[in-house]
Amino acid sequence: MTASVLIVGGQSTIAQALRAQLQAFGYQVICTSRKKNLDQYLWVDMADDQCVGSFPIPTVNSCVVLAAVTSMSQCESDESYARKVNVDNTIRLIERLERRSIHSVFVSSNQVFGDHGTANTVEAVPHPTIQYGQMKRDVELYITRHCAYTAILRLAKVLGKQMPLIEGFIEHLLQGQVVSPYGNYTIAPVSMTQCCRVIAKLVEKKAVGLYQLSAAHGISYYELLKLIGSKLNLPTELIQRGSMMQAGRECAANYPVMQSNVGQLMGDEGIGLSISDSLVDLLPALKQRFSDR
Repeated sequence: MTASVLIVGGQSTIAQALRAQLQAFGYQVICTSRKKNLDQYLWVDMADDQCVGSFPIPTVNSCVVLAAVTSMSQCESDESYARKVNVDNTIRLIERLERRSIHSVFVSSNQVFGDHGTANTVEAVPHPTIQYGQMKRDVELYITRHCAYTAILRLAKVLGKQMPLIEGFIEHLLQGQVVSPYGNYTIAPVSMTQCCRVIAKLVEKKAVGLYQLSAAHGISYYELLKLIGSKLNLPTELIQRGSMMQAGRECAANYPVMQSNVGQLMGDEGIGLSISDSLVDLLPALKQRFSDR
């Protein structure tokens, strides 16, 4: 019998890439959408209490929970709505899956560590500083206290084949314009390929527990654009270090670097965690897009 996976939040960029990855591995994949009457999607609106509590859960081997309000600003400005989606109904869904002994993967975030930029281990105590991170942490706490079939995967920023911010900078560079990406705003990215491989392995092994996936070191947007620019033969001399400012003063923003612990999970397949590894999807896409420029 073909193994099957339910992806809740199936229209996101990660979900679409994961769907292709799982199908390539031979899984039958069912995706949900909050839009009604969408062909090939199961309707699940995580903002609808009745829907989350009663929609027919398909017979599946695993479920990957991706649905969330991911806009950090929206989590702050509309906390009530975001909490309903990100916490209350996410827990309600996981409760239903647990009652049926369905293995699940809850996708969390490095934002549970707030602005602590050091290499946070799985043993480190999270201290969220924004609502988005607190909401992810609240679900994590529920899972660790009450769930037997659910894994938690904390992800750093995921780089796919598109990154509008970087693409906009490249457009300006090609027009001979100076650009100033933030040098005091750091991320610890991973590639979409890395992300999907790890989730697929969690599904394959029906692993539970807490996992983290992050680049081994952080990189600022200024450094990232410099690196990409050198790979694409762009005029990197036009890239100047900018600074994030708040109330007229320089204000650093450091997305937390996590100490990844997926090595044993991946086994002989291994997984690269360098900044170069995080560009395996984005860089070829940028080269193709700007090759004739």
